[in-house]
Amino acid sequence: MSQNQLRHCMVVHSYYPLGETRVQREAVALTERGWEVDVVCLREPGEDRSAVYEGVNVIRLPVRRHRGSSMATQLLEYLAFFVMATWRLIWLQRNRRYQTIQLHNLPDFLVFAAAWPKLRGARVILDLHDLMPELFAARTSSGMKSRAARVLLFQERLACRFADHVITVTEWWRDTLVARGVPREKTSVVMNLADPGVFRRTLERAAQPSSEFRVLYHGTFTRRYGVDVLV
Repeated sequence: MSQNQLRHCMVVHSYYPLGETRVQREAVALTERGWEVDVVCLREPGEDRSAVYEGVNVIRLPVRRHRGSSMATQLLEYLAFFVMATWRLIWLQRNRRYQTIQLHNLPDFLVFAAAWPKLRGARVILDLHDLMPELFAARTSSGMKSRAARVLLFQERLACRFADHVITVTEWWRDTLVARGVPREKTSVVMNLADPGVFRRTLERAAQPSSEFRVLYHGTFTRRYGVDVLV
């Protein structure tokens, strides 16, 4: 193993590669540029503890998702994954010596699993797939001024402060984070766009020009994504 090899580790509370397409595309993009990439993720019953997929080293922890369960169950699931990921990163950093660690929410506090690698010199990236305060407010109809939402805002603030850099998915969310005190120069936007390797643009035009206006939206219909503004 070369001492000069660039090594990157991703941690995501999801399955790989079928759980988060965003994580898979980012991991493969890095391997194509010469990085060695590890992904720490969930493990379903019957899955191998480790595997190699498209050049990415997959390390699965014995935690599984409980979709549709209570918030208390989800919180315990988050905490179990956080504890296991923390210990696994301590071991991995000792043996792999990552230059960068990328942690994907949810939850935001997962970023603190990289505390030891950060102390050992690794740079920490927080990838915010969703904004937890807004997500919680939308799912519970409790509003952004509820006590729980304020706790999540505090958690988000600490997580962004701990990270060396923050990535999110839209300029709107970037502006939201900046308004909450995250320095703009500390943030970047990487949108969830269609994979050109799968969805190829065609130059063919319709035989009969039409004045009809059409919009194609790929995503969840929810107010916090601004689809109502588009409509």
